[in-house]
Amino acid sequence: MNEANQELQTVLDLLLADQPVDRVLEAGCGSASHVRVGANPYIAGIDISEKQLARNGHLDERIKGDIQRYDFKKSSFDAVICWDVLEHIPEPVLALENFVDAVREQGLIILAFPNVFSMKGLITKYTPFGFHVWARRRLFGEKEAGTEDFGPFPVFMRYSIAPAAVERFARNKGLIVEFLKIYESEMHQVFRQRNRLLGLIWKAIGTVVQTISVGRIAADLSDCMIVIRKPANWSRK
Repeated sequence: MNEANQELQTVLDLLLADQPVDRVLEAGCGSASHVRVGANPYIAGIDISEKQLARNGHLDERIKGDIQRYDFKKSSFDAVICWDVLEHIPEPVLALENFVDAVREQGLIILAFPNVFSMKGLITKYTPFGFHVWARRRLFGEKEAGTEDFGPFPVFMRYSIAPAAVERFARNKGLIVEFLKIYESEMHQVFRQRNRLLGLIWKAIGTVVQTISVGRIAADLSDCMIVIRKPANWSRK
């Protein structure tokens, strides 16, 4: 577990210390769980890919469906986890609204996604999918990339999932932002360490871009985690 994940896990352990977690939804669940919530909760996973669902051995229930439109029973989960999924869907705000309905009062929505206002985010947003596959194979050594339902997957990277936009969405809905961290992903760090020259070039370009954008575009802060709580006596706004 990397440093950012450890920090997130510490926050979750504190937030959930005094409340039971019986049902968890992993939204766009992929092939692995990334955080621990509760001692031994019932975990339902939803994904549009049956292969991705099958690879996740932590699930008690598998749902083939679209997180943007699936009709979850209202207030049916103690926590919703959505990890590196929102960037892959065309209408992420619909998914966020779905999560708000699906989680109970005092429950948590745990999100992780790329920071679109980073060099990595903008390059991913505005380059073709074939380049993403090439980069994962050649730069990161992932030989299976783009085959047999392995990532990378096509991205939309909407500006509506910029960290500030998601935080604003939460506050406008009357939700509580318990934790927000923008950080450099482990993959990003590994790339710089393995490719020293490219890493130096990346850093130099990033410094220029950050200066020109007056700090709006980050060079190394490639990813974001946010934890949102649905308060007691919540009413839809």
